[in-house]
Amino acid sequence: MICEDNALNQQVICEHLTRVGVKTVVAENGKEGVSIVHQRIDVAVNSPGNKTDQKKPFDIIFMDIHMPVMDGLEAAARLVQMGITTPIVALTANVMSHDLILYKDAGMLDTLGKPFTSQELWECLQRYLPVTDNVLINENNQKTDDDKLKKQLKKHFIKSHIETLSNIINALENDDIKLAHRIVHTLKGNAGQIAEPKLAEAAKTVEGMLKNESIKPDDDALTELKAELDPVLDKLKPLLLEEVEQKTTGDETFDADKARQLYEKLEPLLKDNSYDVMQYIDELATIPGTGELRAYIENLDFALALEELQKLKGV
Repeated sequence: MICEDNALNQQVICEHLTRVGVKTVVAENGKEGVSIVHQRIDVAVNSPGNKTDQKKPFDIIFMDIHMPVMDGLEAAARLVQMGITTPIVALTANVMSHDLILYKDAGMLDTLGKPFTSQELWECLQRYLPVTDNVLINENNQKTDDDKLKKQLKKHFIKSHIETLSNIINALENDDIKLAHRIVHTLKGNAGQIAEPKLAEAAKTVEGMLKNESIKPDDDALTELKAELDPVLDKLKPLLLEEVEQKTTGDETFDADKARQLYEKLEPLLKDNSYDVMQYIDELATIPGTGELRAYIENLDFALALEELQKLKGV
């Protein structure tokens, strides 16, 4: 299970886990993650003949630290109190020694720094999960998959952060320091995922100022953040134009039979909450009227995506 509220981070870790044959369940916050685990325990206890091990409802749990509703520290502590023995791994950009102590005290056995490499993730998995099979990886296919993921992350970034600076300023003007901190924290993490270290550093500076909820960042820090964010958004804007062109092309070459075939592929994947559905995003872009469906899939909201798919199918 992955407890992570940041959609970009969800995409990254789900993609890497799918590549090594690990099925994932995503929780948007700690409270939802605890609830999912609790439901699995109830199934194990109340369903005769069910072989699910109530002490280990998942093989591994990746737990983000900073989440709304319930953060990772509280969620991990509650899981431990419930008697869960599943390895819990902290997902965080804060890996200082005193932070690591906090995570361990909350019941987290390990820490995976953000952003992480695929090698770091796989090494972490090998510490807690048995390797059942080895597959020879085609380097060309691997590079193609990596490039496709990077492009998808960049598209998600620009869609998510066009209004980020104005949202931060509005939050500050309304004295909602907590909201401003959350927006900047998300921006920092997402900038790291798309390899924009200067922007991540500028966001980190503002985030540090907002940790004390009685202090607002100075104008220089916000000016620096804008100076780093604007060029990144400008650089990524062609990706949005490309998507518009794909949609236009789709309107001209729409094939109803092809659309139905694609919908049939998507339905079982969405029902299984499978990240494999992401590979069909570009193909969906050639079919008119699928904008909402693509948005739900990109945000990993598979339940709403399935509802939208049913509408498109006319069910």
